Amino acid sequence: MRLREEFNGSIPPTSEYKLQLGDFLNEGGTSFVFLGEKLYKGDMHQTVVVKLAKTIEEITSARAKEYVKSHPDIFSDEARSLLKAEYSSYVVKLYDRGDFRGRPYLVMEYLPQWHYPNLEERLAYEAENIKSVDMSPRSRLSIMWKIASALQSVKCYIFNHRDLKPSNILFTYSEGRVRMCDFQTAISDNEEDWYDGVSFGSSVYSSPEEIRNAVRGAGKRLPTPKDSSGLYLERVGSNADLYALGLVFARISNPLIPVTSFPSHADKCDERAFYESVDGILGKLPDYSAHVRGIADFPGLPNRIKNDCIGSCKDVVKRICGKCITFDSVPSHFGRGRFESLGEIMTKLQDAVFAIDLHDHFKSAYQNPPDQNSKPGP
Repeated sequence: MRLREEFNGSIPPTSEYKLQLGDFLNEGGTSFVFLGEKLYKGDMHQTVVVKLAKTIEEITSARAKEYVKSHPDIFSDEARSLLKAEYSSYVVKLYDRGDFRGRPYLVMEYLPQWHYPNLEERLAYEAENIKSVDMSPRSRLSIMWKIASALQSVKCYIFNHRDLKPSNILFTYSEGRVRMCDFQTAISDNEEDWYDGVSFGSSVYSSPEEIRNAVRGAGKRLPTPKDSSGLYLERVGSNADLYALGLVFARISNPLIPVTSFPSHADKCDERAFYESVDGILGKLPDYSAHVRGIADFPGLPNRIKNDCIGSCKDVVKRICGKCITFDSVPSHFGRGRFESLGEIMTKLQDAVFAIDLHDHFKSAYQNPPDQNSKPGP
């Protein structure tokens, strides 16, 4: 790749190391991503990931091009977000930043332990091999809880992701670790950032209020609730990420749900069409209470505990997704509205995981009772 050769031949070494681009990894809407090496003196080196900006001519997405024109400092914005969250174990680390012939670049940590580059590829693998993939309800609920924990960690550093989707979630199923990446569109929770007439995040996962603002705002980022034509823009607050989170959870629960069935760009401006799409998604989600119904037959357990276990798992994913994938970010006169916090979601997931663990514990105890004739050891 010519760009790599030009980069390696032009970037001067710093006082500590020389940066070299290696294999091409992937391509985003506004950047190329390469494997890289930081070459230190004394034959020491460190493998890194280098995110190199595209020129405006190289950006093919009209929405991405519009966003970059109105937000020319997105690489600086991403660097600031990563530095804010540098102590979070859920966010990729930023090592350095620089400029190559007008192209900003970021040097970030390389995560060689990931079995799949991102959650999107894992879900695609599951969809293609659904019969051979044995993923228990507990495992899927645990994955959701870890992703919610990662998003909670991000929000603790006072910014919202705004482009949450499986391809921006790095995950290893064997180790159960989660890292989030791609914070170019992340914003703080300050008042001036609540109204934005530009939507750059994936339109599939963007919340309805973000899409409606993009339509009304005509590409203008505004500090007030009105744009130049007098139309009010909606507040895009911290729970806009919960909309995307609900869609991510739906795909984790059932990898066979096609992204094409998600509410479209047009649906997000039409409440009736929107909920028709949402009902189709919710109807394909599994009910994990079937896994714990056997607890009702276990003698000795109070009925209250049995009912709580079954109730905690009863349509838990459907209840969470239904409360995230909503047309309105706040409760409306229809009684619909998103969760107010991630804590509510995490509690529901934790209760369901505990119920499954309790069921499995008693099931194992009843199937493998202790030997009454065995004698204690000396």
